Amino acid sequence: MWLLSCRSAPEELIGSATLSAMKLKDAMEGDEIDCHVKAKMASDLLDGELRELKLILIGDAEREHDEDRGARVAAAAIEQHEFVTSLISCLSFLPLETQKNVSHVFANLARRPEGCAFAAVVAQDAAILSSLTAAYKDERADFALLCGIML
Repeated sequence: MWLLSCRSAPEELIGSATLSAMKLKDAMEGDEIDCHVKAKMASDLLDGELRELKLILIGDAEREHDEDRGARVAAAAIEQHEFVTSLISCLSFLPLETQKNVSHVFANLARRPEGCAFAAVVAQDAAILSSLTAAYKDERADFALLCGIML
């Protein structure tokens, strides 16, 4: 599995996920002819980064989570405030499986021992909470459920 061989530093992973989310949002809001191609590329890249973050924080059937790297991911997510903002701002543009990964990563960061600091980052930006609560007005029940998990 290529994901297991690719061990990015958690700080770099948070930074690249933030950049990918920003690129996705810019591509979806743009009116260029090739914006869908750019959005697809950014979405695929973000999906890979989120899967790696999820593997670090939660693990999978074959591998346990990595607590040391998980603590570094949490610290980087707290340090880089735009990580959470960029993920939430592009959430509606992502495919369902990637939205689930965002939800898992977000919820895990909130439940960690450093969760109070992560919650403070979320609370500082009113756009995050308003976006998550606005999902209940969305017609897609699965989207509202994922946003509810994050809240």
